[in-house]
Amino acid sequence: MNNGMRKRIQDRLTALGISAADASKKAGMGKDFIRDMMRKDTRPGADSLSRLAKTLKTSPDYLLYGEDSPPRLEVEGLPVVGVIEAGQFRDITLVSQDQDFPVVNVVPDPRYRHARQYALRVSGDSMNEMFEDGSYVICAEWGDVGLPLKDGFVLHVERMIAGTHLVETTLKEVRSRNGARYLAPRSTNSRHKPIEIGDDDDMTEMKVRGLVIGSFKPHTYG
Repeated sequence: MNNGMRKRIQDRLTALGISAADASKKAGMGKDFIRDMMRKDTRPGADSLSRLAKTLKTSPDYLLYGEDSPPRLEVEGLPVVGVIEAGQFRDITLVSQDQDFPVVNVVPDPRYRHARQYALRVSGDSMNEMFEDGSYVICAEWGDVGLPLKDGFVLHVERMIAGTHLVETTLKEVRSRNGARYLAPRSTNSRHKPIEIGDDDDMTEMKVRGLVIGSFKPHTYG
């Protein structure tokens, strides 16, 4: 194995955020396969090279020869897990569980590679300065993100009704005013009002479910 191939393998490991051992196991080989291959300065056989390239989301030619065959850009579909109300809290118990939602074909955001990522279809106009009705927001699971709450974050929020199975959802931006934090609309419609964070009562509990990290608007033809 020449130094160029060794570097390209390491570059792909770094880009994907995985270790040599994890990549080796994912490729169906012993966990020390990549490490031993690099240490012993050997080149893998055709079958091993093919499996390794697939795991590293590139091509055998790229690993072997470099610039003449650049890595493939892998597009993975993120699941659309429901509808998010960009107007008021939406009772998701009223949404049919059999509704056929599409898969949004986007590349997962590498900034949040350790977080589960998913999509929600936007309904309503309280966030229409950022996301149109019918567009999709891409979210990272809040519990996986590991960031403190900050002004400017756009959040997928759920509110649970105590003693029931009712769960409502909304999409809003975090803003601060007079020492208090709010879930604020970003809308051309003035009827939408901020909701104070932490203003729960004995009947409700509010939880942040996701951080909006991107959006997608399908193009349609008339």
